[in-house]
Amino acid sequence: MTWTPAGGQQTLRDDGKQFLIEGRPATVAARFWVSVPSLDFTFKGQATETTYAFFGSEVNGYYFDQGDDPSSAEEPDMTIPDDEAAPGDS
Repeated sequence: MTWTPAGGQQTLRDDGKQFLIEGRPATVAARFWVSVPSLDFTFKGQATETTYAFFGSEVNGYYFDQGDDPSSAEEPDMTIPDDEAAPGDS
């Protein structure tokens, strides 16, 4: 999966539902492949892309009431290393 930012930092908050998220709008492109060497079978799926996604950190329920700040969470590295490319990719 490849996440591409599609806007600036946003905070979405709903006190009634005890939900808070901080992050960025994005698009997501996904691809997959299957390889079964024992059957000499390889399948590469068609790449897909979303029209909307939101990548960020959120708190809800009990943690919302504790005043936790999602922006203090460490952002995960979502980069796929080049050596993990799908078979047949160049």
